[in-house]
Amino acid sequence: MPSPRSLLLLILLAALALRLPVMFESLWFDEYYTTSHTIGSLALLLKSLYTDIHPPAYYAFMTLWTNLFGDSEFSIRLPPLLCGLGTIWLVRELTRSVAGERAGWVAAAIMATAPVHIWYSTEARPYSAQLLLLLLAMHSYAKLLTGGGRRHAVSYAASMFLLVFTHYYMAAYAVAFSVLAWLDKLPRRRFVWAANLVTLLLMALYIGFKLATSEFETSRGYLRAFTLGEWWTLFYDWFLSGYTISIAGDRDGVVAQVAYPETRQILLRVFQAVGVVATAVGAHMLWRARTKPPGWHVLANLLWLPLFLLALTLVGKDQTYIERSMLPAFPFFVIVLAVGLSRCGPRTLIASAFVALQAIALTAFYLERDTYTVYRPNPDWRSAAAYLGHEIDTNGPGLEVYTPYASPDPLSYYDSRIQQAKTFESATHLE
Repeated sequence: MPSPRSLLLLILLAALALRLPVMFESLWFDEYYTTSHTIGSLALLLKSLYTDIHPPAYYAFMTLWTNLFGDSEFSIRLPPLLCGLGTIWLVRELTRSVAGERAGWVAAAIMATAPVHIWYSTEARPYSAQLLLLLLAMHSYAKLLTGGGRRHAVSYAASMFLLVFTHYYMAAYAVAFSVLAWLDKLPRRRFVWAANLVTLLLMALYIGFKLATSEFETSRGYLRAFTLGEWWTLFYDWFLSGYTISIAGDRDGVVAQVAYPETRQILLRVFQAVGVVATAVGAHMLWRARTKPPGWHVLANLLWLPLFLLALTLVGKDQTYIERSMLPAFPFFVIVLAVGLSRCGPRTLIASAFVALQAIALTAFYLERDTYTVYRPNPDWRSAAAYLGHEIDTNGPGLEVYTPYASPDPLSYYDSRIQQAKTFESATHLE
């Protein structure tokens, strides 16, 4: 039996091997906005922050990063990759603290092979950093529960501050941990309250400044209402398989056509049944766990963000949700799932079924990269830019190209001669 350190290293190496092929794919349009084309200088950074829907922390970090290490495809995806590998370790540590070694290894293995986590560990966006910061905040909080000192208090305050300044929804977790500190009678609860209050006040000041001086968007066309049906799909389709097994459907205005729809529907229902059983058992075990942190903390952090967005829907905010906005709940879902898989009565049968279905989902994720799985398919902008660049080289000053795709901006990342000139109602004009 390998040592814990060797086993963790093997899991991290397997996770790295699964992510490296995606690291070298061409950038897609969301990733373009973390390159030096949009945030390479202070002026460009301020311009991006003026119009972007997200808070400034990740973009400020990436401005420094791209100036130091360049903005190649691999370079701008390296921070999310490192954050993703870090979350695998943190999930293992948190699961181990509430449910033991076996559950910790199961949770690490699920994170390493989950299509959703693979995608966001290799996307040059702030989502992987959100997971790391949230888990680091919870890890630091757990240390404070067991007598941790100033180092863990500072770690909690810094990670919570950076978390909230990567996504506005993360302010919900600052409130949640304040409630937990009160319920737990945390020895350093006054410090936690003060740190959370300062973070929320600074965020309020930032929002006020944006409202007064620039644009502050509260919604986009791709956002929708979070309902109970969306909640089920989030947990037992997107979290479980990253939509890799789902039958054809309309997601975010994109119709996903898949092969073998009848077989896939059966597989999805089996996967969902295994997932429901495992999470029910895991939730029960965590509720009863008398550990530090207590197991119910995991359940609270799993439910807090969905309940927050559900409340927004109930008060009439019907454009607040897209799957990735709920990504911070994913590690806690994995922990509950892992505890259930490690404690189920017919453990071998349940675990074997889950492993087989996870392998099918992982295979579909790699074989169907040109279809809608975790998120939209990524067009090969690198090849498109090479083709258009060749046309420019051989046909003089350039040519006009029309595309129905929403944002062909990555073309200019690969060839600066290709620039978006004007947006029409149903097409984009490039020259």
